[in-house]
Amino acid sequence: MEREQVAQLLEKYWQVETSVEEERMLMEYFRGTDVPLEWEPYRDIFSFYAQEEEVKPREGLEERIMQRIQPRTRLRGAWWSAAAVIVLGLGLSLYQGDKHAVKDTYDNPQQALAAVQKALLIASRNMNKGLHPLK
Repeated sequence: MEREQVAQLLEKYWQVETSVEEERMLMEYFRGTDVPLEWEPYRDIFSFYAQEEEVKPREGLEERIMQRIQPRTRLRGAWWSAAAVIVLGLGLSLYQGDKHAVKDTYDNPQQALAAVQKALLIASRNMNKGLHPLK
């Protein structure tokens, strides 16, 4: 392969525009002995790809991967069941909450007003007691 053609392929390679066939041509070129000194660092890159092509996975790897990614229907069913129980419980608690409405403690509004005024008067007196030592 000519030097100019290799330079063009390298430029395409760094721009991520090479095809698989062009990359194979670069690998073959950098396996050779007539590589210029300025391109010598690229030899390691392309020899790495060649070495990695020779690496083969261990036996049974594909089966182990498939076992891990297959859905576990048992757990999925359990999650749906738990979610249904929570929704049902919330629904029942909201429904039961309406039945236990708060009842008034006084039937007569005048009696209720008098009780509130009495409680506020007691609170006011206690607060005023706390202010006297500050003066």
